[in-house]
Amino acid sequence: MKQKYHYTTLPNGLRVITTSLKETKAVIVEIFTGTGSRWEAKDNNGISHFLEHMFFKGGERYPDTKAVASALDGVGGRFNAYTSEEVVNFWVKLPQDKVELAFDVLSDMLLNAKLDPKEIDSERRVILEECNRVEDDPARNIGDVFQTMMYGNQPLGRRVLGDIKVLKKINREDFLKYKQHLYIPTNIVISVAGHISHERVLKLVKQYFPY
Repeated sequence: MKQKYHYTTLPNGLRVITTSLKETKAVIVEIFTGTGSRWEAKDNNGISHFLEHMFFKGGERYPDTKAVASALDGVGGRFNAYTSEEVVNFWVKLPQDKVELAFDVLSDMLLNAKLDPKEIDSERRVILEECNRVEDDPARNIGDVFQTMMYGNQPLGRRVLGDIKVLKKINREDFLKYKQHLYIPTNIVISVAGHISHERVLKLVKQYFPY
């Protein structure tokens, strides 16, 4: 059976896509942002992936990583994120009757991120270690090498993880500037699939993402 999708563009430019799956009691909420290494300059290469990590460090209502995890784990939810060349994605999957919690947590992460300098320095070590692990793994590193050979000295030729020298210098002001430039309604798609109506999703989006 062909699945029916619903699509709405809000007045602020934020796009909402839903599909109702009545045969499940679960819902997955995903936020796609038009960011990623393709939209980076040489002097901030890696900031998209670094910022993705920082969003999980807490906002106002969920002040730290533990609070974020506890809220979602406590209802049997799953969550994660990824960064690619052209998109950064955040997702939460949880029971249908807890869907508002997904919007509450995700909106707090993205709109109210504290970006604490101490947390930035702590996470910087995690990112740098991730870079080192990739460089030590030929099967993973070859993809970055191939991409650099193919595209050269331009965004698509640079690593999604970033340049180590750049990563060591990125600070809170860099994150704030990047977030203000790209994490805007016209550059965001919110997609929801599961046991929920399009109208209900629109109500939640307007409530929790009041750009």
